[in-house]
Amino acid sequence: MIAGTYYDGESSAQTLATMRTGADGSLQLLAVDSRHLGQCSLAEVTVSPRIGNTPRYIDLPDGGRFETTDNDAIDQWLAAFGRDSGNRFLNFLESHTKFVLASVILVALFCWWMVSYGIPGASKVVAYQLPATVLDHSSETTLALLDRSLLSESKLSDVRQQQLHDLFAPYLPSDSEYTFRVLLRDGGEIGANAFALPDGTLVFTDQMVELVDSDEELLAVLGHEIGHVVERHSLRQTLQGSTVAVIAVLVVGDASAFGDLFAALPTYIISSAYSRDFERDADSYAFEFLKANGLPPTLFADVMRKMMAKHQALLSEGIEEDELPSQDPNSDSWLDYLSSHPPSEERIRQAEQAQ
Repeated sequence: MIAGTYYDGESSAQTLATMRTGADGSLQLLAVDSRHLGQCSLAEVTVSPRIGNTPRYIDLPDGGRFETTDNDAIDQWLAAFGRDSGNRFLNFLESHTKFVLASVILVALFCWWMVSYGIPGASKVVAYQLPATVLDHSSETTLALLDRSLLSESKLSDVRQQQLHDLFAPYLPSDSEYTFRVLLRDGGEIGANAFALPDGTLVFTDQMVELVDSDEELLAVLGHEIGHVVERHSLRQTLQGSTVAVIAVLVVGDASAFGDLFAALPTYIISSAYSRDFERDADSYAFEFLKANGLPPTLFADVMRKMMAKHQALLSEGIEEDELPSQDPNSDSWLDYLSSHPPSEERIRQAEQAQ
């Protein structure tokens, strides 16, 4: 006999009861006062799996339920009729500390792998599946938002703007799936900056143009931003923050239905909160871009030195670090090249070594 509590399924009343099992797999429920509560076969009931030492539930075909903490007796009863072997194995695993610890370690390793490789890898696959319509829509929406909130019409003279467009035109890839173009804007509060939109639109602020000593240095910035476009860094970074959506695209296969994912794209564009790997990829692209066009990669280092010098000048004027537009040392924003953090020095060394 197995002691427990019986519920009739119609009220919250509890009845102390015992369950008697027969050699043919039948079971009979009796109250402690010997009243008959029910009878059926093993095939007609549902037995909950064993989880540690928590109570087990046997759901009866008439809606009643028998609850017991005598897990060993239930296991023996089920085993006698070839039932529940899988649950017994799971209970064996969870009952041994070494297996529990191994499971915790495996879960931790899996989470680390997903964050470090799984999600970035899946995001890359999805980013390259996105059709041109998604790239165009996300870029148009982002640029419109930035023009309303942070950017304004360029204050450079018409002559200077035309000089810059003439400068950039020969260096914009023409044999590409993207339609590259350069726009000039007054950066206002964001200051000296340049950023790339997913469709190939490259935006330079007046302050960036005014910061450099030569137009060739702007070509180093141009190569870096083109690198972000062809590697789809802004899309991949946004997707990495949308894990569920990435999985949905991989499973469903309809990437065109996920244009709304990029509502956060303006934030990534302005802060350029790319991973260090993305930054290095764009840097490497810029170095090769400059060399392919007969220009020294040291131009890239020269721009960063100017940004760092500007940063120090702002600090000397009494502007606090947290008052500067952006200070994330892991960011790729050209504003962050103002910082004296090690990543900037590292990029300068890489540019000098890329001759």
